[in-house]
Amino acid sequence: PESHDYCKFAAPYTTSINFEYNCVDIRGNSGSYDGTSIGSSQYGLDSRCVSVIDSSGDQDAFCFQMECTGYDSTTSSYSGVDITVDSGVVVSCSKSDELTTMSVSGVSGLGSIQCPDINAICGSSTSPFACYYGTYDDALGKCVCAPGYSGADCNTEDMSLVAEASLADAVEYNVTEHSKVCINGITGYWNSFNGVYTLEGTNEGVEAFYNPSINRGTYLFYQRYSSDWSLSSTLGSSSRFGSCDKSIGPDNDPDIEDCGYWSFYDEDSDSFKEMQTVQATYDTDTCEGNTDVDTDEWESGSNRIWIKTWIQLAFVAT
Repeated sequence: PESHDYCKFAAPYTTSINFEYNCVDIRGNSGSYDGTSIGSSQYGLDSRCVSVIDSSGDQDAFCFQMECTGYDSTTSSYSGVDITVDSGVVVSCSKSDELTTMSVSGVSGLGSIQCPDINAICGSSTSPFACYYGTYDDALGKCVCAPGYSGADCNTEDMSLVAEASLADAVEYNVTEHSKVCINGITGYWNSFNGVYTLEGTNEGVEAFYNPSINRGTYLFYQRYSSDWSLSSTLGSSSRFGSCDKSIGPDNDPDIEDCGYWSFYDEDSDSFKEMQTVQATYDTDTCEGNTDVDTDEWESGSNRIWIKTWIQLAFVAT
């Protein structure tokens, strides 16, 4: 999500300082905080998060140095961005390349990257990477720091600038209460998750559902930070059997009936596979339940239902 640099979420490490995979946090270059790298990936002031496909075909995300190009002072915008993926290897993305995949050769372990949203990366100022925790203001000719930071590049923590504040009220979702949800159309080895899930409290302000008979008890719930509906053995857990992306629209209602494609974990490919046949329906009196295994679509011989933590990947915002 935009609020988290479009990069992956991580629980704080067991050190005295929390580390959350922010690409500008140079502590990430230390193996004690991250320890994973590919090509010339690195953390720093001009680094941003990039979605990649590695040489094995798996999706991941890494921090790479970037340079915004083609600034237009009339529109206060950039026409492209250069991404340094390795020594001497630069991938140039233009506005027409946004969110498209670019093949990369000559970099060990890297197959391709996805070009980012140029406006999200570069913003509108002439110095998009001048400030760690703040925004460069061309009119003032300096960084305007976020609360809690000061200094020329906004990299000095200064809590004296932060006034005491009360906790904000919980997000009010515009949700019509439902008594149950029917999940239908899951095929292959995962078809046991078809069925009726009845109302069982809430998760992050959105109604949650439960079926005690499916996989010895399975929850269906919405997660605000990953913007998806999930099927899991534990309410609110990031470890899930399958999920469906669903952003909260202008009406502030994460309606499960409007979900896109569902994805389920496949052990053989060590990745989540998209399933376009799944439908979710509120409060229906008919629900087909389990469907027959579709061996043409899913090879069920060695597949097993695994719980695997799904780390959300995406692009960086300024």
